[in-house]
Amino acid sequence: MNKIDISSKKLEMERNGYIYKLTFYIKTKMLVETFVYKESEFIKKEQIPFAQLTKKLKKVLNP
Repeated sequence: MNKIDISSKKLEMERNGYIYKLTFYIKTKMLVETFVYKESEFIKKEQIPFAQLTKKLKKVLNP
């Protein structure tokens, strides 16, 4: 599995009142591992499809 650590880039996005902090990019599966926060409180770890990222984040990860 081609898992790229992107946590040092401090990338995040907001969706439905939650903050998603991007930690790993799994290029072979086109998934992003995230930590989900609500009001600075950690909620869960979640994998989201690359397609659900904002255009700005997609350009950073896949220029």
